[in-house]
Amino acid sequence: MSFLLTRLRFCLVLLVLLGLRGGPAWAQATTVRGTVTDAKTRQPLPFVSVAVPAAGVGVNTDETGHYALQVPAPQTTVVFSYLGYRTVTKTIAPGPPQTLDVALTSSSATLGEVVIKGTKPPRYKNKDNPAVALIRQVIEHKTENQPTSYAYAEDEKYEKMAFSLSNLSDKFKNKKIFRNYQFLFKKQDSAATGGVNILPIYLEEKLTHEYYRRQPAARKEVELGKKQVQFDKQFIDNEGISAYFNRMYQDVDIYANNVSLLGNQLLSPIAGVAPTLYEYYITDTLKQHNPQLIELTFSPRNRADLLFKGKLYVTLDGHYAVQQAYLTVDRRINLN
Repeated sequence: MSFLLTRLRFCLVLLVLLGLRGGPAWAQATTVRGTVTDAKTRQPLPFVSVAVPAAGVGVNTDETGHYALQVPAPQTTVVFSYLGYRTVTKTIAPGPPQTLDVALTSSSATLGEVVIKGTKPPRYKNKDNPAVALIRQVIEHKTENQPTSYAYAEDEKYEKMAFSLSNLSDKFKNKKIFRNYQFLFKKQDSAATGGVNILPIYLEEKLTHEYYRRQPAARKEVELGKKQVQFDKQFIDNEGISAYFNRMYQDVDIYANNVSLLGNQLLSPIAGVAPTLYEYYITDTLKQHNPQLIELTFSPRNRADLLFKGKLYVTLDGHYAVQQAYLTVDRRINLN
């Protein structure tokens, strides 16, 4: 009897030990790596969302389209989503590390034949305008969608700042300081401004990850990568130039009523009074995106006003948040 009891205890202890040793193996995450590209151009796609929705984890691809994701067991579904592309869902086999390359297809639909008639377009008005009704919902939900309304929030921010000179006179080009640098004026970039020669003088790109905390209030910015024009340090103070140009700009908060640009205050397209100064048009619906997005194109009613033009991408999940925004200005306005 004693022998059987001892043996039974030994078996129970052995089973417990096996269970403890086997537990972590079953709970181990699967490492998935790969590259996300455009199915048509084969070019890498940066900042694509790669996520495991059921586990609430995910990452973004880097500037070369690469990603590395830890998929917790027992999840096997990985979702790839990107603005303007069809969402792709892939199934992995849990276990050893694996490579999963994905090509995303553009979600833009091909339009049929368009017949242009010489009729006068109707006069723009706010009344019964679905685009204006949508922007009013965005304005109404601004407070809840601001990063500061969350206990914690984070985002990735890409900034590109470029400065160029245009309409250079012969007198300027023939200055003594440029005597050995005439090649600068012979290879000017004219594509970006519709045939007007420009001379690029400065370029800076930066990718950062931002973290916010409401209570106690805190904000942290981690620089992920930076590329900057470097002049000859014997003649040019590179750090001084960078500091000078950065002082001319401030962080763009689309939810603020005004956005500072070169010392000017431009009214945000989602400011409270924006519908009286901007025109809005619904130009696309991105049904393949989750949540669905509405592409809202906007421009100043008066082209000479200090206002933006561009596009907003608004979620259709009842929150009416601005997921992406493209802002530019009319070249005819004076920002000096």
